[in-house]
Amino acid sequence: MATLLLSGFAVLIVITFVWWQAYRGAAERRPPQPSKDSIDERQKVIGSQLDAYKVQLDAYKTQADDLQRLISLLVGLSSFYAVVLGATSYLTAHQFIDRIKSDADRVERNVQALEKNYPVFTDFGANIDAGIQKLSDKFPSDEERDVYYTRLTENDKELILFFERSMVFLDYLDLPGKTARLYYGLGMFYSGRHSVEKLRLDSLENSGKIRIGTEWCLMDRRSLVREACVRACFYLQRAVDGDSSNSNFVARNDLGLALADLADLEDNSATKTVLLSRAESYFRDSYEIERCQQRALYNLARLLANRKEYDDAVEKLSEALNQTNWQTKPNPFRVKDIRYNRACYRCRLAEGASAHTHVPINEIKEDFKAWYKDGYSTNPVVRGENLKALKDDVKPGGDLAWLHGKAPDLIQNALKHLREGSA
Repeated sequence: MATLLLSGFAVLIVITFVWWQAYRGAAERRPPQPSKDSIDERQKVIGSQLDAYKVQLDAYKTQADDLQRLISLLVGLSSFYAVVLGATSYLTAHQFIDRIKSDADRVERNVQALEKNYPVFTDFGANIDAGIQKLSDKFPSDEERDVYYTRLTENDKELILFFERSMVFLDYLDLPGKTARLYYGLGMFYSGRHSVEKLRLDSLENSGKIRIGTEWCLMDRRSLVREACVRACFYLQRAVDGDSSNSNFVARNDLGLALADLADLEDNSATKTVLLSRAESYFRDSYEIERCQQRALYNLARLLANRKEYDDAVEKLSEALNQTNWQTKPNPFRVKDIRYNRACYRCRLAEGASAHTHVPINEIKEDFKAWYKDGYSTNPVVRGENLKALKDDVKPGGDLAWLHGKAPDLIQNALKHLREGSA
């Protein structure tokens, strides 16, 4: 390469020297200016000019020949340079190919040694996918969290807890779309555990069977309920954060619900307000992503009712009844819940209504009847939860206290149906 560069530099020097000689020769052979003394002198001058032009033309011809030879030399040098460059590239490429082959052989030997010493790395990718699928099969598709949790066997629960330990390792693998699904499943698992354990805790605390010396057992149960709720928020938050397409409205609904559950366990009012604000934000985000759903509107209505904004809550529930899907498909049982809550909020509005304000009592009764008629649910946990909610709501100061005073027989009929589990 250095030889080629020096050769090119020498050629440039030669070209510059030839041009400089040609320029000086042309300047020296420049014809003199004609004199005006006589015709003979003019003729002599013209003759001398012609001779000078002839000499100059001869010089240009010589210069052109020199340039032609230089061009031929440059073409030859360029061809030689191309040949040298091609040969050099060929040799260099072969060196890289040989090195790559050597590295590939070394990697293959290392892989074989690793698989021999650690069999877990044999078909590593396939094993990871199989493990993820096995764990995903244990997670809910479109079920309510408490229904999902109660149908799990004890072996299923232990299997989920066992695979939970591997999530740290899977997180470092950064598997697109797969870890977010697993985080969502774990979030639903703990959210379901919180819901079921909270119902059991409330039942125990309200049973009047608490004896002296058993308070430590209740404290342990309260700790279990809170831990499950915190873990549900943690995993569901990671599922939402891992949603690169920003389209998982279902996970946002579940995260908002878990945050609202955590707010119910808080004694600090400031912390409670922050958690409820975050929950509302996720419900609204979910609704913006998918407007053809009922669940986000239902959850927003509950938060609005907690702030005593009953008019807005009724509006949200009425809008929800105009939609077909609970989330991704219809759920007639949740339609019943929507109508039950709308009846509750309309009762609250009726309590504060003036004598001249129209109270839609017939609409309230129709919503309430639609809630408990035609078989509410065969699931004992769900039925027990709603029976407890109805008993609380018909007490003085409850959401349905106004309806209880106006139509007590309707309330008693609903309690009977829920106890029997049939319409």
